[in-house]
Amino acid sequence: VAAGDLRRLVRDRVALCFMVGLPFVLILALGVAFPTDTGVVEVGVVAGETTGIGGQLLEAVGGADTLDVTFYDEPQDVVRDIQLGRIEAGIIIPPDLTEVVESGGTGEVRLELDPANQASAMLRNMLDAVVENQALVLTAARFAEDRTGAEKQEALAAAEEQVRQLTRGPVESVTVG
Repeated sequence: VAAGDLRRLVRDRVALCFMVGLPFVLILALGVAFPTDTGVVEVGVVAGETTGIGGQLLEAVGGADTLDVTFYDEPQDVVRDIQLGRIEAGIIIPPDLTEVVESGGTGEVRLELDPANQASAMLRNMLDAVVENQALVLTAARFAEDRTGAEKQEALAAAEEQVRQLTRGPVESVTVG
């Protein structure tokens, strides 16, 4: 019975094509439409501040293996290059970031993204983690200043050391396949 069904299937070339050929065509089409290899992400940075909080942010971004950083002078150049597909994202650090944050204000680091790009979510998560870590350090330092009367720099150094001890080790990215 099975041999007869197999002979009929081999003779019906349309059915054979749908059973064998179509899955390969679908896999190929979906692989082209939704690539999974993000590789190195091209990022443009406007570094309005290279010391203090802005410097720490630059250090974290520059130390990431998955980012290729290009520096720009103007935010509109970053936006233009994202639209032209030359870079995939941009980070704009204002020149007064440390001053604003240390005076108790809310610092704003602008992240320019191409929403259609897969790397956008990865970059947003990475930047969120860096900013969250820095906010934790600053909050702990302010708490230490208020409670102990320590000098700002002393409290900041102690907070950085405590956060460094509490945070997990480095995270590695491994591509399988």
